[in-house]
Amino acid sequence: MNKKITSFHLLIAMLVLLVVPVSAQVVKGNVWTAESLPQQGHITGGPWTLQQRGASNAAPSAGYCINGVPQPNPGTERMSPYYFAFVTNSGKTMHGFFDYRPRNSNEAVVAATSTDFGQTWQFTQEAMELNKGICPASDNVDLASEAGLGHPYAMIVNGHRFLYNLDRRASQVDVSGLVVHELFPETGAPLNPLPATVDFAAPRTTGLLNPDGIIAEIPGSSPKSAENPEWRQNWRDGVAVSSAMRQAGSFR
Repeated sequence: MNKKITSFHLLIAMLVLLVVPVSAQVVKGNVWTAESLPQQGHITGGPWTLQQRGASNAAPSAGYCINGVPQPNPGTERMSPYYFAFVTNSGKTMHGFFDYRPRNSNEAVVAATSTDFGQTWQFTQEAMELNKGICPASDNVDLASEAGLGHPYAMIVNGHRFLYNLDRRASQVDVSGLVVHELFPETGAPLNPLPATVDFAAPRTTGLLNPDGIIAEIPGSSPKSAENPEWRQNWRDGVAVSSAMRQAGSFR
């Protein structure tokens, strides 16, 4: 008897699938269509890039220093190693803050501007560099040090513009609050008055659970709120949840 009932239920389920339109079975979101193949972004000026002297796994610091002096980007190169972009735009003009991070050798916040929707960028300013002026022993090794202030995000709170960064040191990452600096942008210096070298002593946010940075502001929120990734202790296995920052006052 139980087998007959089960078979009857399966038959009804199959008939429902045949009768219900496909559009009712699958809820679709917006559909995006690629209009062209991906293109690599490039940057003119600024600090060293991976491709300018052919850095590789065997030679991770190729061209990073010459005769004991860190080298800049000599022209226009592929935009690497730039991470965690915070970008605003007005038409095709874009202004970005980036986590500049040559793996295991340095970290800094870099500002750049694009006039073609982000295909090419012009370096503007670098600040809060972790290993300023320090060179690896050779092109074949790194400095084993890249834990500075990363994941930049700028936001206006109560009429003040603040920059939020993640303290990536092993004892602080995802545990202490985000590091906060107030910005007073000037022409050619959007990161003013940030220091040239890293500043871990600046004020920090309070009330955030394991903050890893800020993703975005929540439109129309009052007090101002934003979304931040809250990383668990097993974040290295790809487990993450989202939490909200509530009080604007706790940002400062």
